[in-house]
This record gives sequence, C-alpha cells and structure tokens, in this order.
Amino acid sequence: MNVGSVVAAVLLSLSVVLCVLLVWGEAVSEWRALRVPPRPHDPARYFTRRRHSWAKAPETLRDWQVGGPSPDGKARGPVRVARIVAVLGGESSEEGGEVPARLRLALADGGTTLIHTELSNALNVTPGAFLPIRRLPQGGSSLSGDTWEPAWELPAHEVGRVLLDHRHALGLVDDDGYRVLCQRLSGEPESAPVTAVRPTGAVRAGQVEVDLVVTAGGRPALVRGFLRPEEIATARHTGRVPVTRSTRGGWVLWPTWH
Repeated sequence: MNVGSVVAAVLLSLSVVLCVLLVWGEAVSEWRALRVPPRPHDPARYFTRRRHSWAKAPETLRDWQVGGPSPDGKARGPVRVARIVAVLGGESSEEGGEVPARLRLALADGGTTLIHTELSNALNVTPGAFLPIRRLPQGGSSLSGDTWEPAWELPAHEVGRVLLDHRHALGLVDDDGYRVLCQRLSGEPESAPVTAVRPTGAVRAGQVEVDLVVTAGGRPALVRGFLRPEEIATARHTGRVPVTRSTRGGWVLWPTWH
C-alpha cells in the first residue's frame, strides 16, 4: 500500500469518526433537553395585569402611544371608532412595548385601513379592541402613507365618552348602564369577587354576554354584560371583576374602554 492510499484511508476514517461524534453529540443534547422539566406556563401575572388595566378609568391615547402629542381638546374633525383587526408587530403580553407596530383597522363603513404607531402599553391594543380615530385633514397622509390617525387630541373623559357611545350603539351596554357609566367617566370602579361566570349564549359584535355572580356591597349580586373571550378568561383566572353601583341600587359591569 503506497503512502497516498494510507493518507486517504486515514482521512476517511477521521471523517467517519467526526460524523459519528457529531451525531452522538446531537443525540446526547436532545436527550438532556428531554430530561429537563418543562417550564410551567403561569398566566397569573398576565391576567393580573389585564385586570389592573381593565379597572382603570378611561385614558388618553397617549398612554399607549409612545411619543404621541398631549391632548389639547381641540376638535380636528369628526372622530370615528374603528376595531383593531390585527396588530402587525409590537404586540406583547409582557412588560410594555415602545416598539413600532402597524394596526390593521376595520372601519364602520366596512373598509379597512392601516396605521403606524409605537406602543407603550400593548394590553389595550389587541385584536378586537376599539380605537378612536379620525381622518387626516384634507385627505392628506402621513410619512408612512396613513390616511387615518388616532384621535390623540381627546382628553381622557372624552375618550371614554366616545367609546361608551360606540358600545351603546352596538348594544354592548344597555340604557341603564349607559346612563350610569356616563356619570362615572372620571371615577374608578369597585373590585368585586366573582363566584360564577355563566355565558347566556348571546354574542354581539364579537363579544359574549355573560351573567356574573359577584359579591358587591357585602351581598351577592347578579351583573350582566358583554365581554370579550379574553376578559372572561381574566375574570375566571383572577376571580374578580370591576363593577360600579347603579342608580337603581344594583350594579353595572365596568367596561374595558378599548
């Protein structure tokens, strides 16, 4: 056997050994990964944050839009309410955002539009959420090509009134609840323990009607209202919902404003 053949045989043997070692190493790595206990999924912290956000009074849009202008209350054209269909980037259930996002919105006339923004609180900016917007003046568009923008000029109580009017028009808030909530736009609700959550079977505007048995004012009470599936999950996971006292002596379910 000549030297060339010996060298070739040695190189081939080394290649085979290296391949075997790589395969063995990968197998050992996978085996070790399988023996590591899975990291438990604990949604408690997430749902606690959602409940805290739910229980707040109406907020200005600046509270979730990074770097947005401060509201000045000056009218800049008719305000409409759009529904967020998709959040394209920027959505997060963890700590905050301050990340760019594109929001695909469904308009009242059946059309859709896209707006670019940066989010600081992604909890209120999820698919299904409502967003007060207005068309940019004189048919103009932003540098990103947007023709609509959030109605940033609205003070907090006006944001609440616009969203409450919209919920009432959709039938998500009844007349008594509407009157009560109109008077409480700058207030805060009470946190009531929940003992039962019972869907009635009615669905409207993508939200589910539920009967909630709560303890409010020191006694059991029945509260009915429309909630998104994620809000129902929040009530079940945390065991509490925000409510406010009705003028008729009962209780009204506090809405998630967005």
